[in-house]
Amino acid sequence: MFGSLDKLTSKSFYDKHKIIQFNTLNEQREYQIIAVFKTIAYSASGFRYYDFVNAEDEAHFNEYVGRCKELALYDTGVTAKYGDKLLTLSTCKRFAENGRLVVVAKKIG
Repeated sequence: MFGSLDKLTSKSFYDKHKIIQFNTLNEQREYQIIAVFKTIAYSASGFRYYDFVNAEDEAHFNEYVGRCKELALYDTGVTAKYGDKLLTLSTCKRFAENGRLVVVAKKIG
């Protein structure tokens, strides 16, 4: 479903497409990309980004964002602060079994 996210592995593509428009039946939202990274799902060696739903506290939020930034394929120059709403998009990536490409963005506006 999110196969076109693969284009975001290129920093030059990101530089032209830094904002994600996410529309529902009721509203239009915009998100600014903070990190694009690869990981392995369902593995002790991979980052379990899918386990993060709601931050227990500021430290938990900062740990999650920090790990996303650490794994990032390139520096977007954008980060998130506690209280920001995050959008995480993920698609299969064939670099490894259960490989995933993950895009994390924060709500703006």
